[in-house]
Amino acid sequence: MLEDLNKGEWKGGSKYSTQSAGGGATGGHQGTSNQTEDSDAARRNAERNESRKRISMLLKQSESRHGLRRPRWRIEMDLQNGLVLPFQDAEALEAESMRPIEIFRAAACAVLMITSIRRQVFQKRQSEKAKKLQDLDAMLKVYFDTTRAWLGKLVKAPILSVLHEPSLVLNVHDGNSQLGSSLSISKKMGSLFNKHSSTVAAAPTAAQLAAEKEQKERRIKVKVRVKGILDLLIRAIERQEIPSGILEFLKRFSTDGVYFPASYPLFPQEVRHLDWDELGASHRMMEPFAPDSEISRAEMMLTNFVCVRLLIPHVVLAPWDVGIGTKTNNKQVLMNLRVLASVLFLACNHGGTLPDLLQQGERTSFSIPSSPDGAEEGRFGKSAHVTALLLPARSFPVEDGDTQFMIAEQRASSLLFHRTASV
Repeated sequence: MLEDLNKGEWKGGSKYSTQSAGGGATGGHQGTSNQTEDSDAARRNAERNESRKRISMLLKQSESRHGLRRPRWRIEMDLQNGLVLPFQDAEALEAESMRPIEIFRAAACAVLMITSIRRQVFQKRQSEKAKKLQDLDAMLKVYFDTTRAWLGKLVKAPILSVLHEPSLVLNVHDGNSQLGSSLSISKKMGSLFNKHSSTVAAAPTAAQLAAEKEQKERRIKVKVRVKGILDLLIRAIERQEIPSGILEFLKRFSTDGVYFPASYPLFPQEVRHLDWDELGASHRMMEPFAPDSEISRAEMMLTNFVCVRLLIPHVVLAPWDVGIGTKTNNKQVLMNLRVLASVLFLACNHGGTLPDLLQQGERTSFSIPSSPDGAEEGRFGKSAHVTALLLPARSFPVEDGDTQFMIAEQRASSLLFHRTASV
């Protein structure tokens, strides 16, 4: 019955193929286009019929135990399970079993097929790498300006509070302060670090108490403004107020398979924490960047892009470039902006995801020049050296206990931004 069915299909297919070919010949008088379509249809029908014929032959060979050979262990297993009829003698079983050379060829063909597929996929991805690099580079140029403008509108109020108060002092450890870091250490460690007392630490003077009170007030002012900036970012994420174009770009930017162009230099810490595939594309972005961290690689890259590469160098340190206030040369205002930027930078550094502040002996420029929007320095070149724009460690009390507590509080808010950045 199967043979009759196959013959019927084959005859019907041949008839249909002949008719299609005849129709193509007749249609040739009507134009070249119709002739081409009919000939293509006839060719497809002929290929389809040939495939049916080949499948029919394989089925018949399988039923007669000829043609499709299997390893001996497969045949013996089917015999034990009663799936096939017993053979008449050992010679019949041997005739149905694959020879060792046939087993080797079958295994080699399977390996070559898998290797060939992987090689083709690799070559395809390799050919697409240059285009993906070019596309991301173009998108970075567009969304640099778009995201920077959006951030400027978002954090306008906290920044204006600094620009409109030239007498405001936010530096929690300046040269004019009468309260040094040694005092806080002496208060905590007793007379161990106090050279002027052998047993009991000297009581702080009225001037020192006043300076300590002033430092606390400065920390509160810094904390209020930094927390205000982070809260505005978090609120925009939670309320889904991010523009759709920026949101789509951020999702694409933080997924697997991203090639970062030379115009977007990565921090050494990012290169170390990211996972790369054989072609140099980002990999496993949704997994934590470190075994003891709750922050994924995608969240790390999103926070560094939005906060460290755009918000800090191009909005907080140069607000006039995004329409916030007018450019000023007031040193105290510029210092206040650097204090906010430094605390924001430290708050975004989770588990060594960012470089450290500059140490003693490393020079930094106090001025923050504006760059044309189209210039490379105006995009991400400046952010690659963002620590040069911040307060150095020698003039910022990074190791001070109160300052560390303030940064830890803002880091908790920044961690919430990490967790909501990928929503």
